Amino acid sequence: MIGPQTALSGQHVWPEGIEDLAILGRDGRPREAVQVKGYGAGLSLSDLKFTLKRAVKIARDHPDCVIRILSFGPFGPELTAAWAGEGSARNKVTAKLKRM
Repeated sequence: MIGPQTALSGQHVWPEGIEDLAILGRDGRPREAVQVKGYGAGLSLSDLKFTLKRAVKIARDHPDCVIRILSFGPFGPELTAAWAGEGSARNKVTAKLKRM
């Protein structure tokens, strides 16, 4: 899909491409990949397991690509505490991410 003269001018929007949405540069290479999450319950780290694994692959294959995870809904308690910067909560999530 090629849009009119906008901020995306010269770029292509690729729905359901490498992620839920990808923005490709003029050269066809991914510039941005967006994964959309819409859970009614709080988003947990386990909900993100496969998303994060795909994000690592995208980052390796396309190091200049910006990866975004967009969540419609609340974060669960574990992610909320880690995001707030609480030391032990953040360290716990970091350790879990390293084991994934």
